Amino acid sequence: MNSYSFIKKDGNWQLHFSTYKEGSNLDVDLVEGAGTMLNFLSDGKDEVSLVFDKKPFKDADEMELLQTCEPFLNGGYYLLRNYEGRQINYQMWIADVTKYVFGETPEKIYFKKSPW
Repeated sequence: MNSYSFIKKDGNWQLHFSTYKEGSNLDVDLVEGAGTMLNFLSDGKDEVSLVFDKKPFKDADEMELLQTCEPFLNGGYYLLRNYEGRQINYQMWIADVTKYVFGETPEKIYFKKSPW
């Protein structure tokens, strides 16, 4: 499993890597649907941490890949059917940051809010 923090700066969400290649810092902007989803998940706060995996795990919700956007945009369109037991059917584009997190654009992404 991978755990990442998302920080909202100047109204935009960023995936924050504390270390990235040779110890340098990197913040990756999240736009379109992923940013809207983070507004929902953060409960009005400017930071939220999530745990991700390509395999199902306890209490995780599932995002399903609908369409890849390669080679032009990279990443893909995902559908979040349910969140914490509620049907929401939310479709979003997630950038190719999935390749850093998972090494690919996975067919399914499982996630939940991190307890820490």
